[in-house]
Amino acid sequence: MDGVAKIIEALTKLGVLIVATAFLWRLFPSLLALIASRAFSVKVAGMELTVQEATQKLQRSVEDLQSEVIRSRIQDDRGVKPSPPPVAASAVKRRPRRILWVDDVPANIAMEISQLNSNSIDVVLVKSTEEAVKLLAYDQNFAAIVSDMVRKENGSNNKIAGIVLLRSIRKTGLSLPFYVFSSGKSEAEFEQTVTAEGGNGITSSSLRLLEWVTEAVAG
Repeated sequence: MDGVAKIIEALTKLGVLIVATAFLWRLFPSLLALIASRAFSVKVAGMELTVQEATQKLQRSVEDLQSEVIRSRIQDDRGVKPSPPPVAASAVKRRPRRILWVDDVPANIAMEISQLNSNSIDVVLVKSTEEAVKLLAYDQNFAAIVSDMVRKENGSNNKIAGIVLLRSIRKTGLSLPFYVFSSGKSEAEFEQTVTAEGGNGITSSSLRLLEWVTEAVAG
């Protein structure tokens, strides 16, 4: 049984990399065509990005892919399985292929949303903690919740908005997997806090987030 579990685990990880690579492979020719035609913008996941923004995001995605492949190889050599803290037993069950994502600047996550959509995972997007809490009061039919860490809310920049949302959700007793997608700086600074507050992981890696969400959807 252990052997079968390891094979499934390896295939899941490989599948995430394949999906991400395929997405980049499809997007790259489109960007080249846009540049050649001197167009000014491109739509990704329904959001309009300038060619420069899309190119920069593509570059970051390629770098992320390279980093994750290297990380995976190193951890495989060490016999370490990269994973977020375990999801509560009560939350482990077959879930809908949709997640709630909270981010006040949706264009920043257009690539990630498109990657999830290409993997048949729907993303419901809201821009604030207040919107998320109101939505979850009547609709909890999500596989997971993803939040950025820093958000402009109520006219000011909240540097721990992700933590505030996590606390609010856990106070209601909702145990859905909660992941924070942030900068590398926030990841290093708040990793222990996210875990202590009942979160399931914080990362600056698009690929790692895609892996976590895919696992959450699979239940």
